[in-house]
Amino acid sequence: MKITTKQKKLLVSSLVALILALTGVLLSWLGGEETYTPVYINGSYEVERVIDGDTIVITYQDIEETVRFIGVDAPEVNRIPEHTTCGARMAKEFVESKVLGQTVELKADPSQGDRDKYGRLLAYVFLEDGTDLGKSLYNEGSQMNTLTIQTSVDTLLVTNI
Repeated sequence: MKITTKQKKLLVSSLVALILALTGVLLSWLGGEETYTPVYINGSYEVERVIDGDTIVITYQDIEETVRFIGVDAPEVNRIPEHTTCGARMAKEFVESKVLGQTVELKADPSQGDRDKYGRLLAYVFLEDGTDLGKSLYNEGSQMNTLTIQTSVDTLLVTNI
């Protein structure tokens, strides 16, 4: 059976692809460079800075890791002030007042992945006194968006205004 030039090229390119794939598997198996630092989510960590109302930076063995709170979607702080979402600064300041320079407890959720599509750790964040920061942020945000109207008959609470 005679092999054509086209078949030879296909065979060579297939072998090259196979060799490259095997090299990648071998390098990762031998401990090639990791994409992310090996932070174990469940544990206590010092907070270095607050990015916005749902994202902080912690330190783990002198390495900074960005942590995104599970279950919280706070307004975004943008580098361009005109693009910052309404309420973003208040959410960020609230989180800063609770965690900046403090130690927090991170807890993973088995139903979530360890990281989001941006490479941030996903975790529930608890304060030193055991308070769930996500719930606290939600409760504080609800209070900020509540209008109390006192009438002669009753007190009305209007939320999400």
